[in-house]
Amino acid sequence: MGELPYFPSDSADLFGALERLHRWAGRPGPRRLRALGGTVTRGDGEVGDALPVAATSDVLRRRTRPRPEFVDAFVTACLRARAVPPDEMTVVLASWRPARARTSQEFVEQLRSVKGESGLTYRQLARKAEANGDVLPIATLSSALTRTTLPRAAVVSAFLRACGRGPEEVEGWLAARHRLATAPHHAIPEQGYHEPARRQSRRGIAVALLACFLLVGLTTSTPGLRAASPPAEGRCTAVLRMGDTGDCVVTVQSLLVRAGLTMPVDGVYGPYTKMKVSIFQLHAGLVTTGVMDERTLRALRTGATRIETWSTDQVERRLREVFPEDADRVAALVRCLTDLDPLWVMTHADGSRNWGLFQLSDREVVFDYQGTYLTALDPEWNIRTARAIRDATGGLARWTCPPGKG
Repeated sequence: MGELPYFPSDSADLFGALERLHRWAGRPGPRRLRALGGTVTRGDGEVGDALPVAATSDVLRRRTRPRPEFVDAFVTACLRARAVPPDEMTVVLASWRPARARTSQEFVEQLRSVKGESGLTYRQLARKAEANGDVLPIATLSSALTRTTLPRAAVVSAFLRACGRGPEEVEGWLAARHRLATAPHHAIPEQGYHEPARRQSRRGIAVALLACFLLVGLTTSTPGLRAASPPAEGRCTAVLRMGDTGDCVVTVQSLLVRAGLTMPVDGVYGPYTKMKVSIFQLHAGLVTTGVMDERTLRALRTGATRIETWSTDQVERRLREVFPEDADRVAALVRCLTDLDPLWVMTHADGSRNWGLFQLSDREVVFDYQGTYLTALDPEWNIRTARAIRDATGGLARWTCPPGKG
C-alpha cells in the first residue's frame, strides 16, 4: 500500500493536496469516486450522493472550491479505493480535518471542536503543554479560541500536542494555517451543488418575498415579544449585522424566537438582536461573532438547536433562596444588570465580555471558577458562582448598577 496519505505538511494549496491524494489512490474517475463516497443527507433532509459526478469533476479541474463535507467524502473515497483499514483511515482523516477550513473563522471553529473532544479545561491544557516542553498560557489559549483571526503557529502546535494529537495531524493543521494565511482571495466559486435553495426560480423568489411580507404584517400587528406562529423562513442569504433592517431581519428574529430566545420581532438588527445571535451561536457551537452569517442562518433554519432557560419569576425565586440575607437587594441588582434574563452577554470595545445574570467577567468564568461561556449562561451555575464571589469578598461590592438604572 505504501505510505499513507496524511495531509501534506508542505502543501499550501488545497487543490494540490487533493490532486496528490487522487494520484495516490490510482486516479479513480468521478463515477468511481461517487460510488466510494456514499450518500449524505442535505440540509433540506434530501439524501444524495456525497460526491456528485459533476461536482467532483469541477473540483478536480479547479473550477469550484470544495466544501468541507466534500473534502471529507473525497478523502474517504480515495482511502477506500486503496482498501485502507478502518483504524488507519481514522488517523488519516484526522490529519485532513483542518483542510476543511476555508476561512480563519472556520479554522478556529475546528480548533474549538478539538478542545471539546479532549474534555480538558484551559488550565489542564496549559499544564499538559508545559509537560511537553511548550509554553501555552491560559489567557493566550482562551483568546485564540474565542476570536476569528488565525492563532500563531506556535499556539496551534502547542495546543494540539497538549490535546494528544500526533505529529502527522499537527503538521496538517500547520499546513492548513499556512494556506489560509498566505493564499490571496481568488475568484474560484464555491461549490453550490447541494444548496438547491440558491438556484431558485423567479416564482420561488416571489413566494419567499411574499412570505416575508406576510410575516412582517403578523409580527407588527400582534402585541407581545414571542411570535404567535412559526415564521416563514424566506430565502434570506445575505450577511446581516448591526444596523441592518427589513424583512430578512424579521425572519432572523422570528427564527431566534423559535429557537427559544425571548426578544422583540421588530425588523431592526440592534444591540439586543446582536446579543441574541451571539447566544444562539454559542449554543450551536459556532464562533460568537454576533453576525448572522450563512452558517448561523443555516443552523437556525434546521431547528436542531433549542435553547431553554428560566423565566424571570424562576430567577427571582432562586435568587431569594441563595441570598436570603440580601434577597431584596440582590434581586434589584440583577434586575438592573440583566433584567433577570439569564441569557445576557455584554460585549465591550476591547473584545472582553460579561456573562449571564451577574455579568461575570471572562476571567471569573474561565479562570477563577473553571467554567465555560456556555455554563456561565446556566442560571443555577451563575447564581452559585456569584454566591461564592460574595462569600469570598464579604459583600456585593463587586457589582454596581450602571448610572441611570436601578
